[in-house]
Formats: sequence, structure tokens, C-alpha cells
Amino acid sequence: IKASGGTGKTTIVKKVAYELYNRGYYKNGVSFSSCENIKNYEDFEELIIQSFKLSNILDFKNYLTENYSINKLDLLIILDNFETVTSTFEHSDITKTLELLRFSSDFASLVTTSREKISNNNDFEDVFSLTPLITDDALTLFQNYYGKVKNEDEIRILRQEILEDLLNNNPLAIK
Repeated sequence: IKASGGTGKTTIVKKVAYELYNRGYYKNGVSFSSCENIKNYEDFEELIIQSFKLSNILDFKNYLTENYSINKLDLLIILDNFETVTSTFEHSDITKTLELLRFSSDFASLVTTSREKISNNNDFEDVFSLTPLITDDALTLFQNYYGKVKNEDEIRILRQEILEDLLNNNPLAIK
């Protein structure tokens, strides 16, 4: 799920995962992990291993291949704020990370939330973008937090100069 900060990516994915789990999907569970503090490939690999509810695995790929059939592990892994991985890793680590994601997606369903697309050339990524609020919704949100604006000139300035031009109708910026 791709969108700017504050548009609700994490909230949406958590609510959808909760509903799907309650309806009998992902019998092996849902794993939610933040990528904000991941600084290198080794940290990311450990995060993925933990997401599979494993520990002390020396050869993760070999372990999964030997112990699980492809597409048989009914598990959802959510990787939140994935853009921190792609923005801080060296190019070689990004390549290894994408390979690990591609491999892991054979054994579990993966969802990332990010402010940007993971990669321009991967064949396993479906991107769903969230767009900013329309100005009417942004105005309603603003007025819910800060009170009603009644003067027509002030509403025009609020809509055009503040909500649209300055804040880009971003809910986090409005809050």
C-alpha cells in the first residue's frame, strides 16, 4: 500500500488483516512488524525470520524450502514503513532484500506499507495507492479539529491556500 504519510496506510492494513483473520483466513496468524529501525540486510532478514514465527534459524531459505510447501503456510506478514529499508540500504542490500521478499512471498502473503513503490522492476508487487483527501473532506476534518469557519472569504483562503496549496489535503498535516 503506497501513499504519503498520514493517509491511513497502516490503519487500513491492520483493520483489513483483523477482519480477514476473524473470518478464518490466515490460520497461522498475522505478523505485524515495523521496518523503521531496520538498518541493514541482516536486521531485515532477522525481522522476516521472526515474522514467520521462527528463531535461531541459520539458513532461513533452506529451512522454509525443506519444511513447508509453497503457498501452504497460511500466514500474513505486514511490513510497515518499508520505505525506510529502501532509503537507507546500500544497493547490494536492496537487491538481497528484494530477493528475500520474492522468496518469502512463495510461503506467505506479504503486505508492505510505504511512501514509495518498492522497486521499478519486480514481478511480485501489486501496488495499491491511497490518494489525499478531496478538499471538501479536508475542510470537514479541519473544522472537526479547530471549529467551524463561517466567513466565506476565510473558507476560500482555508480551502485553497492552506488545505490544498500548503497541506496538500494530507490528514496528518491537517491534524
